[in-house]
Formats: sequence, C-alpha cells, structure tokens
Amino acid sequence: IYLPVLFLPDSPRYLLSKNQDKACKRVLMRYAKLAGVPLDLNGVQLIDNISGDAAPSFKTRLFSFWRERSMVLETFVVMYGSAVINILYFGLNYGWDTFGDTPYANYLYVCWGEYLAYVLMMFVG
Repeated sequence: IYLPVLFLPDSPRYLLSKNQDKACKRVLMRYAKLAGVPLDLNGVQLIDNISGDAAPSFKTRLFSFWRERSMVLETFVVMYGSAVINILYFGLNYGWDTFGDTPYANYLYVCWGEYLAYVLMMFVG
C-alpha cells in the first residue's frame, strides 16, 4: 500500500528549506509536466520564506487572520461542527451500559448506541 510513496519526490517547500534550489526547480518542472502546464523557471530566483529572519510575528499573523473574513468563517464553522459531532457522539453513548439487567443486555445496548452515534455522525459531520 505504501509502495507509491517511495517514488514521490520531496516537496518543493522542503527542498527550499534545505537550500536545494536546483532540486526544487526540478520537482516543480516535473509537477508542471504532469499537469500539462508550461512552466519556465529560467532566471527565476527561488526565495525561502519558510525559515529566516523575515518571518512575520505572531501579532502580525493574528491580525492578518482576522482580516480574512472567509478564513474566520471557515474556522468557526469547523469549530462548531466538531463540537456538534462530539456532543452527538458522546451524548448518545452516555449511559447505555446501565439499561439492562445483565451484562449481555448492557453490551447489546452499548453496541446499538455506538451504531446510532456513528450513523448520525456521518449525516451531521
């Protein structure tokens, strides 16, 4: 299953962080060729913005996050969705093991509760 991973090249971002510009350009050209997009990197200077002194501060990144309305909305939607999924899952599974008189009935109720929670999570999540 993991065999194709052995043939994948390193990511261009990783190669830039290791100061391997030529390898990065080769990988970008390979990706462009696979996508069928013409790409000319002759005379292009690749700049590593990942690590270095020019990294923005936390305060700058935080303010830029709040300026992007779509990012804020997406973040709150994901947070709300994960909270609803957790409440549904744990709420539906809480107390199922105390309904029956025997351990076997309790186990059966717990299984039904798990199944119901999984099915509802697929439709809600």
